[in-house]
Amino acid sequence: MPRSLATAALVAILFLLHAGPADASASLCLWDPPVSITTPAGNVVTVYLELTTSSSSNLGYLQQVTSSYTAQRAYSGGYPVTQVALTVLVPNSPSATFSVGEGVFRSSHLNPSTMLAAQVTTSGVFTTLQFSLSSP
Repeated sequence: MPRSLATAALVAILFLLHAGPADASASLCLWDPPVSITTPAGNVVTVYLELTTSSSSNLGYLQQVTSSYTAQRAYSGGYPVTQVALTVLVPNSPSATFSVGEGVFRSSHLNPSTMLAAQVTTSGVFTTLQFSLSSP
């Protein structure tokens, strides 16, 4: 759990540091579409892919996100779990690329205790977020 909180803090800090003086007062735009993951045992687990950007002009591009995943059985402490690799693509705007914060959460609201993975990336780049689900 401490690693998840540290990752959340790192993503927040990196995202805020990336903002220029004009962006400092802008609020972050959020989009958190649900992603249904089917585990190797056939269980369906819904996670939420949270996307953030500092400019409201990029919100439309966040809503055009595409994603795919692979799910494989693994073992943690002798118990079966599902290792997931979620690949995400946020399209570029016609004028430029932009910074995107990506996170995977167990609930649809920002709650650091439910974060499974997070990182900062750029639009137009395939990004893979790796995490583990307790459902086999």
